[in-house]
Amino acid sequence: MLDGFVHWPEQLAAEWRRTGVWLGRPIGDLLHESCQRNAERVAVVCGERRMTYAELSRRADGLAGGLIGLGIKPLDRVVVPLPNVPEFVVLVFALLRAGAIPVLALPGHRRAEISHMCAHSDAVAYVAKDEFGWFDYRTIARGLPSVPHVIVSGDAQEFTRLESLDAPDVALPRADASDPALFLLSGGTTGLPKLIPRTHDDYEYVMRASAKAMEVGPEVVYLVVNPVAHQAALASPGGLPRRFPLTAAVSARDQAQ
Repeated sequence: MLDGFVHWPEQLAAEWRRTGVWLGRPIGDLLHESCQRNAERVAVVCGERRMTYAELSRRADGLAGGLIGLGIKPLDRVVVPLPNVPEFVVLVFALLRAGAIPVLALPGHRRAEISHMCAHSDAVAYVAKDEFGWFDYRTIARGLPSVPHVIVSGDAQEFTRLESLDAPDVALPRADASDPALFLLSGGTTGLPKLIPRTHDDYEYVMRASAKAMEVGPEVVYLVVNPVAHQAALASPGGLPRRFPLTAAVSARDQAQ
């Protein structure tokens, strides 16, 4: 149970599952099945980098096992300010597979916002790039004494290197679809960001309904230009929907320019 989280009214939830509006299944499982169905297809493009669905699934499950090995448990919160790079897709997929909850920060956030999000969510980990857009995210990490785990993609220096976390043989828990899958940030906030919990049930429906409304099918490749942690770029139809290729991310170099 997540302290302070109020579930959807059970009568409504039961009706939406009965009618198929909600599937009653965790997003991580659905993404995993999509990867199995599309194993040899390209899932992620970033500059010269290519990743198939099979590789994406393997990396995500290995990273999920590595995160569990660090002590990250289901419903633990992890603050993620990664930019539009393949590591974002792998990490969010891994957190969903591990039952942990990504708090989707933005690369433009600095110490004030990140410290607020870590404290407000009781985060157990902060995961960032080493450097991006001429900023060193390790400097923020050094000012987060209350966060047990600092994980850095790239040159981790004194922190845990994201790419070193690979434990493919760890048994993964199964999330409860009625629990939060992730935390989005409020838009238009004049002060510090507010955290918005989205459950597996309701967020999977957003992805499915957005893809249907926009007639996005398996032939479509989605170019993530806006920050991938934003709602539209993430799931409307965005980079996560499970019925077609997950994303064709812009490169970090292109986005920084």
